[in-house]
Formats: sequence, C-alpha cells, structure tokens
Amino acid sequence: MADSKCLFCEVRFSKPALLVPFQHTLEKLTGTSKDKTKGKAEIKDEEDEAKNEFFKIINSFLNAKEGSVLIHSDGDRNIDLFDQKVDGRLVTLIPDNALYQDVYERSFLDDNHLYYRVKPRSGQRPLSILDFNTKFAVSKGLVDPTQGQMRDFMKHVIEEEEKSPSFFEAYRGTAVLEKDQPAMLNSVESGSKPFRENICTQAKAYDQTDLKEFCWKKSKPYISAFSKIPGGGSVYIGIAEDKTGNIATGKLIVKGVNANEFDEQEMQEELLRRVGMEMMHIGRREPDNVIETEALPVLSDKSSVVIQIKVNYYHGIYFTSLDGPKLFTAKWKHSGLEVANIDVNIWLKHLNSWWELHVH
Repeated sequence: MADSKCLFCEVRFSKPALLVPFQHTLEKLTGTSKDKTKGKAEIKDEEDEAKNEFFKIINSFLNAKEGSVLIHSDGDRNIDLFDQKVDGRLVTLIPDNALYQDVYERSFLDDNHLYYRVKPRSGQRPLSILDFNTKFAVSKGLVDPTQGQMRDFMKHVIEEEEKSPSFFEAYRGTAVLEKDQPAMLNSVESGSKPFRENICTQAKAYDQTDLKEFCWKKSKPYISAFSKIPGGGSVYIGIAEDKTGNIATGKLIVKGVNANEFDEQEMQEELLRRVGMEMMHIGRREPDNVIETEALPVLSDKSSVVIQIKVNYYHGIYFTSLDGPKLFTAKWKHSGLEVANIDVNIWLKHLNSWWELHVH
C-alpha cells in the first residue's frame, strides 16, 4: 500500500494534480510477495487485482491525455519482471498507431519509487478501451480485438451494407452422430467427411451441470463473435474433443446430452432472454432472433441428442456485457484522483462524430 509517511506519496500538484500514488506495491504487481503466510493462489489473486487496477489507471490517463502513477518498489530497482508482465498489455491500450516510447516513460525517483508516466500528446486521439467486452472468431477459438480492429469493424458497421453469406458459413449438410464415435458430416457436394471445428463451428462437451446455464455460458462469447461473421456460426453441445493423454487430437467425439433434459422452445426462449438481459448490441437496425436451437439426434442412442445453437449474422456488434465496452478517464480533484467511467455514447461519438448509432 502507499505509505502515508512517504514524502512522495503526499505530493500533490495543482491545476491539475498529475502524480498519484498507487495503492499496490511493485511486489504485488509482479506476484513476488515474500509473505510466508500467503499461498500461491492468494499471491496470484493479489497480482491480478493489482495489475487490473494499474491498467485501469493507465487507461484513464490515456483518455485524460496525461498522468503519472507512483509505485513503491521497496528498494528493488530490478524491474525486468514488471516490464515482462505489463508491457504487452500497455501496448494494446494505445488507441492509435503511436509507438510505446512516444506514449509511456518510466524512471526511478529514488530507490523506493518507480515513476510511470503517460506523456501528454497534442491533437485529437481516439479513446483508449480497457476492455471491449466483445470477441472475434479465429480458426480455433476467440480473441479480443485490437483498438484498430475495433475501429475498422465499427466503420464497416456504419458504412457497409449487409453482405451475403460467404465461406465463413457453418457446416451445411446432415450431421451423422453415433455415440462415442467421431462426428461426421454427410454432404451432397463432398460426401462423408470428419466434422471439425473451424472459425464458425465450435464443439463443447457437456459436464452434467444445469443444462440451460451451461449452454448460456458456453454460447455467450460465441454469440458475440459468430454474429459478426456473414453466414453466422454454431456451437454444438454434447461433442467432445478426443485426447491422447493430455494432448488434444482435434477429432470430435459424440457424447450427447440426455434428450429428456432438452426442450427446444424452452432453451431458445431462455437463451434469447439472457441475450436481452446481459448483452448490449449496437447497429443500424433491430436484430432478428440472433440465435436458434435445434436437437440433432444421436443415431445409436435414442436417449441422447446433440444441441446445436445457431448464431445468426447481425449487421452490428454484440457485447458480452450489458454496459458495452469498458473505458475510463481520470479526473483530478482536491481529494485526489477520481477514475470515472466513460459512457458508451461518448465512445461512439468519438468513433464517428458524423453518424449516430442507436444503442440498445
């Protein structure tokens, strides 16, 4: 914690105060606590909390155009580990194409204090986003967008007309599902072929928990990602990835879900209800049903089905949070630093001041 007896920690500049003491030490930021009473899990939790707070403050300084944070280093000037843990993330917070050295600088004020500064820069800049709360699909899984990718995608949402489905379509044809056997796809065009995961097709093994909650948690990030892809995509519940030891083989094995647990209408209504309650969407029109559910029969086991959650394309963007992207700004008051949330509408105006999007 910042030392109340430390001269540097009591420094306040006026109009505005640009230097603020950080509440966590360098030791916490790097997960190198020497406290023998703490286990590894507790130290890791403290590290994650400290880093999240540090990145939040840096994000707020970027949007306030400048600011500096003072970190207690407890006499240790070796900060290689600190750099390894924060530099990559700090780069992703830069809202434009500026270089790291043009945005940040750090130095020691003395043996006990590391000074980290966001440099003031002139001109109009995009707002920095701490967490976009949306996902993009790649060949195997999901990724967070970069600041530039998000701006380009939003420009596409604003300017482009909806395009017809492309090669990004999910598997078409008849899925051949046999219990404990590789999932296959029969297609008039290509005959039988293995059923594989790709940019718009993901399989999830069901772990026998609450089925509706499981389907929601597994499909939520893919709703955000697949709805951006012309042709949409699908999540299949009840298909597991085969492994040799701990190594995934890429082969998908049919496990199924108890058919008695699944009601298609109830599942679709529940997922759509959760989308409305927990996900913000931005676009030029209201979406149709963003998801549809279907039970695919397991041929060798009439008591089992595989649940297909189809995600439809939406000419807009779905966020995994009802609040949309997470971004902050810094306000300096007589009592100290106040980190304040920036409303999504302000972000949208910065993205494109000449176009108004309707936020739901």
